[in-house]
Amino acid sequence: MTTTDTNTQPAGGVNKLYFAAWRWHFYTGLVVIPFLTILAVTGMLMLWIAWIDGRDGERTVVTPQDILAPISTQADAVVAAIPDGVLKQYVAPRTDDVAALFRVDQGDDAIMVAVDPYTAQVIETFPRRSGWYDFVDGIHSDLMLGVAGDRMIETAASLCLVLVATGLYMWWPRQGGWKRALLPTFGRGRGLWKSLHGVVGIWVSLILVLFLISGLSWAGIWGGKMVQAWSQFPAEKWDNIPLSDETHASMNHSRHEVPWALEQTPMPASGGDAGQVAITGAVTIDTVDALAREIGFDARYQLNVPSGDAGVWTLSRDSMSTDSTNPTSDRTVHVDRFTGKVLADVRYADYSLAGKAMAVGIALHMGTLGLWSVLANTVVCLSVIFLCVSALVLWWKRRPTKAGRLAAPPMPKEMPLWQGAALVGLGVSMAFPMAGLALLTVLAIDTLILSRIPKLRDVLS
Repeated sequence: MTTTDTNTQPAGGVNKLYFAAWRWHFYTGLVVIPFLTILAVTGMLMLWIAWIDGRDGERTVVTPQDILAPISTQADAVVAAIPDGVLKQYVAPRTDDVAALFRVDQGDDAIMVAVDPYTAQVIETFPRRSGWYDFVDGIHSDLMLGVAGDRMIETAASLCLVLVATGLYMWWPRQGGWKRALLPTFGRGRGLWKSLHGVVGIWVSLILVLFLISGLSWAGIWGGKMVQAWSQFPAEKWDNIPLSDETHASMNHSRHEVPWALEQTPMPASGGDAGQVAITGAVTIDTVDALAREIGFDARYQLNVPSGDAGVWTLSRDSMSTDSTNPTSDRTVHVDRFTGKVLADVRYADYSLAGKAMAVGIALHMGTLGLWSVLANTVVCLSVIFLCVSALVLWWKRRPTKAGRLAAPPMPKEMPLWQGAALVGLGVSMAFPMAGLALLTVLAIDTLILSRIPKLRDVLS
């Protein structure tokens, strides 16, 4: 479509719809582009930090030997190295040539300890969640602003769905055919940038929507209050076992570590007669580890130590925590700390449809499926960055020289099929509350402020 002067009123029904979509695309982009750029850059950094260095020091190298030291011996060395430390978690080595990890709490501080699993020698200690991965993750998840940052990211991600929808409508082939939509037309100036922006956008749109939905599922409003709430694993499926007042989310520590489908599910409690016999004799960290290996937890898995009198041993493996490259192998097992009975055994097959989709979606989102997913996600992140940059270039080339205003696309005076557009907007607002709140805010500003201050309205038009 050729460049149109922003002061010209479009004629024709389809043309008016195009300009209306373009206007929404423009204003939504003003809000979304800064956040989308941050998410793409930090997401790419997290991919490569996790792949090269690991997220928790799990790539500390050791020399393989014939015999492993008992887990209890390793744990004793760990606790001895941290004065007044309380053992909380054991992370089994991924391969034979890397260290075992233990988490020890020292007062309010969580400390990770890397141990040679053959000699039980402490190799290094470091504060938990203190690496570059966690610094970048803090920006990616909530801009390091807590709840306020989470709401800002959720609003931008919700509005980005509007950006994708309007962009697809504008670039959808009408007269030029699919070849022009899917392959760039090389020329000069703004035409080249527009072709590259549209082609990259249509290719990456489906993956971008997947990433937005999976990311929004972690957000506080749409994810935590709506989707996750009715998609959690129902504790009623367990066979009359005692339940704790705490949920699985209590095992999270400054980042989401528990499978999405279990976060809001109550934890089982030790101290009853329920469960299936699994450990005969003393219930120790060694016998619980032996049980884990016996029931199929090979290579890396995580063992959480009971917390409090009613606490349970928890064995877990999931791709989100990089324990596995296969999200369908997710598994969480709870063991009574007194009787050694298995109280619950939750697998991927037990998740709801939304839980299964989220398990796979988060693995794709985080690039934890192996090197191919790291490379694929890098391409997506670079594509998103290009879309943001090219959008600014297109605006810069289109704007009138020394106009002193944003030079937004014109809004048709008579909008055809406006009822349908209103219904779409209402649907988006109901499905994604933060997007609806943002749209209502824009309408309120336009009605109550801009309509009464013509000069300000002209600058933003």
